[in-house]
Amino acid sequence: MIKVIGKTFDIISLLSKDGALPLREIASGTGLNKTTAGNIVITLRNLGWLSQNDKGNYFISDNFIDLSRAYINHDKLDELLDEQVTMAANQIGERVLCAELRHGLRHILKQADGSQLVTISRKATDQSNVYDSATGRILVSYMTEKERTAFFSETGSPTEEEWPDADNISSNVFAEIRQQGNVVIRTSEITAIAVPVFDCKGKVSLSLGTYMPDYRCNAEIESKIIRHLKGTAEIIMEKMS
Repeated sequence: MIKVIGKTFDIISLLSKDGALPLREIASGTGLNKTTAGNIVITLRNLGWLSQNDKGNYFISDNFIDLSRAYINHDKLDELLDEQVTMAANQIGERVLCAELRHGLRHILKQADGSQLVTISRKATDQSNVYDSATGRILVSYMTEKERTAFFSETGSPTEEEWPDADNISSNVFAEIRQQGNVVIRTSEITAIAVPVFDCKGKVSLSLGTYMPDYRCNAEIESKIIRHLKGTAEIIMEKMS
């Protein structure tokens, strides 16, 4: 088994240097017989780490490249989010956070407090339920229908209390949020606002949001906050491109 793992990395290393190769060249380049090389290559292709062109040659897939890029950029992203989330909190004056989806839950990557003395407790903003948080709703709304189907299958559909009218994977709720480009949730005590963070490929895997006492938010302030959050999201996208 350990030997197979080593040969798997040999194949990936070979393809990363030489580009698309037919199976016979992969076998000769790694010292494997064609059957063993074929079994490993087909497994990697089925897992999504290799792709195959119309000539039958194998090459490193976009999924593998994205995974590698994410690993390399992790420290850069951490530093960038720390800087931009803190700056946005100072500009807005309210708590700002950046969230992602992880194993069916909303995970906060960074958050920073603004200048207001009266703020929403972190216990309220730390809740991990995806569906009743503004940042979570953004992330679900920007999924493809296929991604949303898989997500609902894994985590369950939102209840009417968690997210009204969003229990159907093709609900108009998601299209409306994408059209608006933001989510605003108001309760008797809290107003939460969130926007998407796009990557260079137009995909959304992060969301920026802010929480404040409801009495402090009116239409003018809401518009101002949305502009600030979208501006911060654009800076993050540009610096990560």
